[in-house]
Amino acid sequence: MVNDEQNKPSSNFGTLVLAPKRERSLETRRRTRDTEVMMEEEGKRLCGRVCVVTGAGSGIGLATALRFAKEGAKAIVCVDIDGESARDVAEEISETYARVLVMGLRADVSSDADSKMIVDTCVERFGSLDIYFANAGILGKERGIDGATVVDFERHLKVNLLGPFLAIKHATRIMVRQDSGGSVICTASIAAIRADVTPLAYSCSKAGVVALVRSSQDMLLEKNIKVRVNAVMPGGVMTAMSGSVAQRVAADGLRVHGYDMRKFPPADPDEIASVALFLASDGASYVKGQTIVADGGMSNSMGFSLRRSAKL
Repeated sequence: MVNDEQNKPSSNFGTLVLAPKRERSLETRRRTRDTEVMMEEEGKRLCGRVCVVTGAGSGIGLATALRFAKEGAKAIVCVDIDGESARDVAEEISETYARVLVMGLRADVSSDADSKMIVDTCVERFGSLDIYFANAGILGKERGIDGATVVDFERHLKVNLLGPFLAIKHATRIMVRQDSGGSVICTASIAAIRADVTPLAYSCSKAGVVALVRSSQDMLLEKNIKVRVNAVMPGGVMTAMSGSVAQRVAADGLRVHGYDMRKFPPADPDEIASVALFLASDGASYVKGQTIVADGGMSNSMGFSLRRSAKL
């Protein structure tokens, strides 16, 4: 009598049994999704951070707010003097990065009360403040020393220099309570170290930002406060504010000479956002009181270029 079991193919790995496929429960799928999202977010540079970005309605501020969201920020307060623009940016972030908590806020960064309100609102809504990008600024009309007014000069200083001071003052008030400290980034400009067609008041205000960053960082270190203060110094950037310079010069019947667009093309705002992101991240943990130049090499050059002479 033949044993049927002996006629079955054998395997050194035993018998393979295929269990019927079962659908994962909703709870299991949710936990798996949450774990996957958490693992993905942990690889991002601003995972779980709460951020404030001023001047977020356009240009460098807009690009940076979007980059912070992409890099895992937990929450972002988008601040602009134009409340509608601030809300539009917040809405764009919410639609693109649904996991990010975001709000748009109208505020005047040159106001002590408004600057305090920005920080207090952020903490009340999101529980902490890890990164403050003091980016808001203005670029008025050049009138020369003889034509400039005290009102224009003071306005530049209030927005471009007093604004970052107030940001550091109020952000530090919150960050000093946190074990992790925090990071404040200011926006300077190549106009701080090179004279060009930008308004005198603008150049002076941006030069002040460089000194503000150095001095405030030193004072914080003296008190062993774990808050980093740095600045990004852009050159030419493709923003509406930068474009207004050329438009105003043209309106006066003048042209800008000596700027080589082929050698020093203006930056995309996202390229400056990359520097702000670095300064905000843990990768810059030992960078303190510094101004990082991001001008495409313009400040390294005398501006001369060689061109083949036209044939006579």
